[in-house]
Amino acid sequence: MILIMRYLFYILLFIPIISYSQADQLRAVIIVGDQQDGTLNAIEDMENIHTFFKSKNVIVKTFYHPKTSWKDIVKASKNASFFVYSGHGMSWPDGKYGGLDLNKAISSEDIVNDLKLTPNAIVVFKSVCGGAGSSANDDGDIGIKKAIERVSDYSKPFLNIGASAYYADNFDEGCLSFLNNFFEGKTIKECFGNSIGWLAKFEIEKNYKFDKRKSIGMASSDWGGTVTKTSYINGVKSVREVPATKDYNIAYVANPSYSISILKSK
Repeated sequence: MILIMRYLFYILLFIPIISYSQADQLRAVIIVGDQQDGTLNAIEDMENIHTFFKSKNVIVKTFYHPKTSWKDIVKASKNASFFVYSGHGMSWPDGKYGGLDLNKAISSEDIVNDLKLTPNAIVVFKSVCGGAGSSANDDGDIGIKKAIERVSDYSKPFLNIGASAYYADNFDEGCLSFLNNFFEGKTIKECFGNSIGWLAKFEIEKNYKFDKRKSIGMASSDWGGTVTKTSYINGVKSVREVPATKDYNIAYVANPSYSISILKSK
């Protein structure tokens, strides 16, 4: 009898400890949409981010093309702290940008209606056309006004459902470098500044028009010479060698003081 009571006491103590540990872990969803002949490379890049998250004890769920069911992503994203997407950008007939290119086109309205991230979550876009401002379909410098408009369009639905931050980067290791800084405890403003480095230059930081408590920051690059631009329109690949112009390739939207400590305080 005494042995049984001791055993039950041990179980009652031990089970809550496990449950608390699991509940306390951050969660991430990583998505790679169809990028035609670039899909495998995109998955390799996202696997580096996956490995990084695991090293930080983050619970990760991946959705790589062709297994990118929106229904499954919505289910896995419930209470996720990180929502990371790499894929084609979405431009709509009204000229607005926003949404995700998965097995089907996901609109900003779908995100608002279906997605349930944890409060204070951060959304990260890696090499998404328009996500940081510029797109492979652009003919020349689109100007800072249009770049801000695109980033605002992309970020708005996520922030409307309770996410606290949006970050987009078109450089190969940009998002991984950003996350490394973020987990070191730097604010998103500091992470943004570090991301610029020698590859880009600061463009602007101003109030975010949909929420004055937040800022929108943009950075660009203009290296001269020529560049090869690859784009896909309705699945048709186009490759062009064009004169290099200014590209807007790093952006964030958040309260500048947003950090991982705020994310964890959900």
